Amino acid sequence: MAKDKDETRARARTRGGLLRKVAYLYDDEADAIEEEAKRKRCSESEVIRRAVRAYLKL
Repeated sequence: MAKDKDETRARARTRGGLLRKVAYLYDDEADAIEEEAKRKRCSESEVIRRAVRAYLKL
């Protein structure tokens, strides 16, 4: 169920304004994320954010 914007704003955020989420991955997915992060010279979190935004067309 989607939460309204007021509930979302009440969540604790990092200094950069990001929410912390937990996801469970298969070994091959985690390995691919790690390799892509090394290739792109960025964090694994950044790889995941880019993939999610591309998938959701954000």
